[in-house]
Amino acid sequence: MSDPTPPADKRPYEIEPDPAPPPRKVGDAGLLDDFDEDADFDKDPEVEKAIKGPSAAAKPTAHEEPTYVKPGWGEPQPLALIATGVLLAAVIAAGVTSPGRWWASAASTLYASLLNTVTGVAAVAVAAHLSQMKLGQLPLAAARMFLAVSIFSLIFHLNIPIQGRADEVLLACAAYIGVVWVLFRLGRERLFILASIHAGLWLVVWLSAVMHTWAATVPANPAP
Repeated sequence: MSDPTPPADKRPYEIEPDPAPPPRKVGDAGLLDDFDEDADFDKDPEVEKAIKGPSAAAKPTAHEEPTYVKPGWGEPQPLALIATGVLLAAVIAAGVTSPGRWWASAASTLYASLLNTVTGVAAVAVAAHLSQMKLGQLPLAAARMFLAVSIFSLIFHLNIPIQGRADEVLLACAAYIGVVWVLFRLGRERLFILASIHAGLWLVVWLSAVMHTWAATVPANPAP
């Protein structure tokens, strides 16, 4: 009988089995130990970048900065039209109640109102910066301040039948504060800061005009 065992050179190679992994012990590191505990596995930045675009995927999720000039209570164009009508009434009142040249008083009122509107917008920007808030819509801020200044000018140039000028000044200031408070919807502290900055800028402009008038009226060679 022949030997069934094949020759050594024709035997198939023996395949050794893979060594079994060592048994898991309590306390061994897990599969997710190398990842951050706060990692979000529900979102893939690459997928969001492909779907929404690079700008949307990289957009931060931080809270938006609060806005100083909040929308509401009218759009810039209607407010500017109302303010223009009020300013026209103020110019007419200044010309009618002027004791001297009516046209000069009317022109001065128009110029001062427009200039104080510009300083009012600057005051809004400064107040927003001091409050660490985003300014918001600049045209809306200009329209609101234009209306507040126009109402101030109208009441200031009314000839109220009370002795002195204190009544017109107080009523004009109260109307200005009321309009700014209603349109901008500010708290008492922020309203005080805005009004103070605007008053300070108005005082600088007024003193500049006074100093210019004083310099023009002082004689060059005063008599001894």
